[in-house]
Amino acid sequence: MSTEGIDIRKKCPEGKSLGTCQDDSQVEAKRGRLRDVDNRETGYKYCRHKYDSHKLWIDQVTYGNQPIKIEGNDGKKSISFSDIHPKVWEVTTYYSFEHDNGKTTIKVPLALRVQSNTSEYNCGNYCWYENLGRDNLTWRSISSTQNFPEDDPGKGGNEFKNKLDELACKLHKLHIVDIYKISNYKCACGKANVTVTPITDKNDGDLKGYIKYEYSYASDKNFVRYKRVNIKDGDDDKLLTLNKDTPKLSAYYWDQDEKRRKKPLLMEVHVQRFSGIPVIVSNNGDSDSKQWTMIMPESGELQLKGDELKKALHKQSANFSDL
Repeated sequence: MSTEGIDIRKKCPEGKSLGTCQDDSQVEAKRGRLRDVDNRETGYKYCRHKYDSHKLWIDQVTYGNQPIKIEGNDGKKSISFSDIHPKVWEVTTYYSFEHDNGKTTIKVPLALRVQSNTSEYNCGNYCWYENLGRDNLTWRSISSTQNFPEDDPGKGGNEFKNKLDELACKLHKLHIVDIYKISNYKCACGKANVTVTPITDKNDGDLKGYIKYEYSYASDKNFVRYKRVNIKDGDDDKLLTLNKDTPKLSAYYWDQDEKRRKKPLLMEVHVQRFSGIPVIVSNNGDSDSKQWTMIMPESGELQLKGDELKKALHKQSANFSDL
């Protein structure tokens, strides 16, 4: 007999680690922390929906009440998940504990482990899928699953953690330059390392009253972030992106704001469309510092420096005088 289906967006059971599914009380739900081969906690959690009896099954798996689908072979037309798995007994959803820490919902599921009548014949025991990031509705089969969790959904090997690290970086856009950070750091998968160098008026006389942090990176594509907010170009409302051809970014703060870094004032960005010449963009003043706009120097040049840079810094610090 089939059930009403489950929504993998929900962190079931609600408010506890073991109980029943919010969509169907006949389905057992369990939440837990993923541990590695040495039984150490990782940065990932799981949510498992399961039937103990094969007499009942889950016939619909959705995200946000919309049916999920599986990408066809060689990028062909996607196939409905329920067409591939008409009788599902267990679905385990893995997500990032650090970057997906909402109380009730999973904003970005990373991977799915599925046990069904299909998986028992075709996948040994479980079929595995990774999120392609298209509204969390389209998934792709994972072919290499060595050291992925078997009986215990909360115990996986290094290969599984590496896969989750890779997915977390891609889906949460963790190849970033975070202008709130003031020490060196790297992303989850280790491919994006950022070096942070503080520059004060001791190094640059133009910076009296201010501090500048220079961020150097080498990965292919980076987003710019302030804390948990992705920064946008105020001129076209698109996310500000960087790549290996624009290897540096600098952020300016008022020196009295050095500890809290509550409001970044300006950024100096190497923009590809200007042949890699660094240009100055200013914080528009949103509460979350999301929108930034390029400042055109009065000299007609692209670079803002000397007295014009000082003037821009003074203007911004006056705008944010309530720090």
